[in-house]
Amino acid sequence: MHIDELARLVAAGADRTGAKAIAFNTITVSDGISMGTPGMRYSLVSREVTDSIETVVDAPGFDGVVAIGGCLTVTGATLAGNLRIVGSLPG
Repeated sequence: MHIDELARLVAAGADRTGAKAIAFNTITVSDGISMGTPGMRYSLVSREVTDSIETVVDAPGFDGVVAIGGCLTVTGATLAGNLRIVGSLPG
């Protein structure tokens, strides 16, 4: 299953419950693809996934988030973004 297809299924499930799903992407660089190329200089810059998720979800005051990561580094960053958001929720 492609990650985009998974995101569509999750969004459809949220919509069926009466919520309104809004899908968004964040930038990442695949280390495996860019390894040994000049593209590796962008690897660390693309790791701002945590900040990106926190900004997109917290700024408009969304009630929840489902974050889907596609590799080990990004999965950790999505978890960190979720933890930051949970820490800012009231109650």
